[in-house]
Amino acid sequence: MIFKCLYQNSNENIEEKILKDSFKSGHAIGNVTISDDYLFVKKGFKCFYISYKDSQRIFRRVRSLHANICCGDGDLEVEYLVIMANDRELMEIALPGKKAAQMLMNELRELSPDLETKAPKDPPKQEEEKLEYKINGQELVFGCPLDKEKVFDNFMDSYSVYYNINRENVTEGFDAEAIFDSKSEQYFLIKAAKVADIHTAEYVYFKKTDKLTTDELKTLDEKAWNDGISHVKPGPDHKNTDVVLIIFADSIDDDTKDCIKRSKHSKNYNHALYGYSNYRLIVIGLNEGIVYFNKQARILTESVGNIIIGKRR
Repeated sequence: MIFKCLYQNSNENIEEKILKDSFKSGHAIGNVTISDDYLFVKKGFKCFYISYKDSQRIFRRVRSLHANICCGDGDLEVEYLVIMANDRELMEIALPGKKAAQMLMNELRELSPDLETKAPKDPPKQEEEKLEYKINGQELVFGCPLDKEKVFDNFMDSYSVYYNINRENVTEGFDAEAIFDSKSEQYFLIKAAKVADIHTAEYVYFKKTDKLTTDELKTLDEKAWNDGISHVKPGPDHKNTDVVLIIFADSIDDDTKDCIKRSKHSKNYNHALYGYSNYRLIVIGLNEGIVYFNKQARILTESVGNIIIGKRR
């Protein structure tokens, strides 16, 4: 694990052993760990930290978000923790629910009574100018180069709200996976009169590459689709299990761009009585600042654009 300082108000260098010991002694709530002196945020192999004395403000933010990426539809209230220093927002971290957010804030107030834990009245200064995009058919156009690692981290952060993220024991050929698996129950008037169980899932595969060729695309396309539908368990309670492939490419061959738009997979089970599977392909051309979608992925254009510019869904 690599420790990275979010903000340091002096030239003091903190020994890694001190940080490790503090992290191990802390209390974890989601991706956030609070110890006696530091707040840690774990993201993959990186662990960002800030001391309470360097934190100008740490507060809770609630967003009402439309869940249009994961299977299903509807508005959800999502909890975030925001870290500020020097009148700037340094980081916004998704939290696992209202109860966890309340617990975290209460513990922070006990550990650091002088820490400001209310949101500022005036909007903070931003670190950098926000990107803008426009939708052009099956393309999302930014008009400027995109940073691979920053965009990739934005996707990991956004998907971690509703999905289980896997970046270690990943299917061969991919850099990360995200799994959404939910089973809800439908009732008629009263809970005792259950109509059906509904099972819906989505398997998302992430791949970083330098130059995407048609051959590589076809290999990744086939591998993601076959692995995703291998998890399907058709039956009366199964609604859908969808597969999504997201590729982060520095450059894309011209003939590959047409192949992206034409890519298509779908499958139904027992004439759709036992559910179905759809396939969505998203390829981010980083150097040219254009994102390409297949037809089934067009419903995600706005959501993908917001993720890339750092706007939480």
